[in-house]
Amino acid sequence: GVTASPPAGTVTTFVAPPSSEAPPAVWHDPPRSWMEGRALPVAAGVATRQEPEKVTLHFRPEEAKKLSEVALKRVGPYRFRCEVPARLVRPGEAQYCLTVTAGGKTLAFPGGTEGTPDLEKLARLPDVVLAEFTDPAAASKFTFRPAEGYEGAGEIAAGEKEESALQLRSDGFGEPPSCCAATIEAARVTSSLQSYNALCLRARGGPYTTAVEVVAVQRDGRTYGTNALLTRRWRTIKLPFDRLHPMWQTKTGKLDPAQIAQIRLTFGAWLFQADRARRHEVEVSRLWLAAEVPMYTLRIVRRGDPVTLFDPGLERVRVHGGPHTTTVIREPQSGDHALRIATEKFGPVPSCLSFRSAVDEDFDLWRDELTGYNTLTVRARGLEPTTNQVEIVLIERDGSPWGTNVPLSAEWREIAIPLSELRFWTNWSPQIAGRGGAEDHFRPEKAASVNVCFGAWLYPEHYAERHTLEIGSVALEKR
Repeated sequence: GVTASPPAGTVTTFVAPPSSEAPPAVWHDPPRSWMEGRALPVAAGVATRQEPEKVTLHFRPEEAKKLSEVALKRVGPYRFRCEVPARLVRPGEAQYCLTVTAGGKTLAFPGGTEGTPDLEKLARLPDVVLAEFTDPAAASKFTFRPAEGYEGAGEIAAGEKEESALQLRSDGFGEPPSCCAATIEAARVTSSLQSYNALCLRARGGPYTTAVEVVAVQRDGRTYGTNALLTRRWRTIKLPFDRLHPMWQTKTGKLDPAQIAQIRLTFGAWLFQADRARRHEVEVSRLWLAAEVPMYTLRIVRRGDPVTLFDPGLERVRVHGGPHTTTVIREPQSGDHALRIATEKFGPVPSCLSFRSAVDEDFDLWRDELTGYNTLTVRARGLEPTTNQVEIVLIERDGSPWGTNVPLSAEWREIAIPLSELRFWTNWSPQIAGRGGAEDHFRPEKAASVNVCFGAWLYPEHYAERHTLEIGSVALEKR
């Protein structure tokens, strides 16, 4: 056969033209975090019917009053890129959006709304209150339905520090779909809601109540909602309309905020699983509609802050071993994610359950900053009294394992272990040349993964009993 090559300089890459019918679209994957004082690269895919006149990043550091603009430049077919100056990359939660101007029309992303974001205009729009319980004499009307077979109540009562609130309680739940619910009558809205895009509530949960289902019921019977995550502390929860999906018998469509007649708050067995038989409480002081600029959010981390090696809210792991259940839960006090691993019993040694999680790619930002980091912190607990320790091993890029057994209690706590106390994990019989000698030690800048394990040898007198490990973050700190 004959092989032919194109002449030098010939473009051989085929680029499909954008659809002449589709509206402008943007593809962007925000980083999870970034470090203060480092220029932030931002890349996006942009597809328009015609060449965009401009693509612009609008960036706001935490507490900044205005958006700073940075122009994106084309770096390839549909690909645009820019860099946020290091002076704008300040600690806290940064927000940003992208605008695309094509054919004389500007759209903002995420969301695809028309026009350039105007923070000052939105700041002048008042909240539209749907229901309020801060004044018992003028509280919104509601009805409460308890879980069948369980004591429960809904009442308006004064809080310890907050004003009065609607307090909902159930002394437990049975098997799913066991639940309780409060139906709150919403105030009729007569003003224009064109710029409003979020349903908000001021709420908190009890010690084991980590979520509540929030559903807006329209006058035409259509329903749209989602789960709101709760913590023990009062906080404002914002639910963008585009996160409210059709619920119950409603299968399609989007929420029409002008049609909201009721707000239904439901919590039950499917939300709490192993904790469903415990007492559960939800408190809500206010529900309202807000006008928010749809934004990407980015956590800008301060130099010297803890560096996360494992976060169960971000990493999905596969647990190996015998029969078990694995659940991602919320730690009641902080609201942070935690991983619950439970087994009815272990067999004889070496029966165990374990998982391994590679450090996140964001960790690469920190490798040159880890001088002085000297402590491993593990947030965890053993749900049963006999689950009193867990094996944690940090693995370097060359495979060198460094570990220890971490003591647990029945209450959530942060356990701090000096890195100098990690020992070369000879239990695994590692064969790495030049490692594990008397002068050797764990090198945090070389960290590659975290291994978590618990099993029969840790509980020799109780291995045949039920064991449950709940583990939150694993991090390096400078102490």
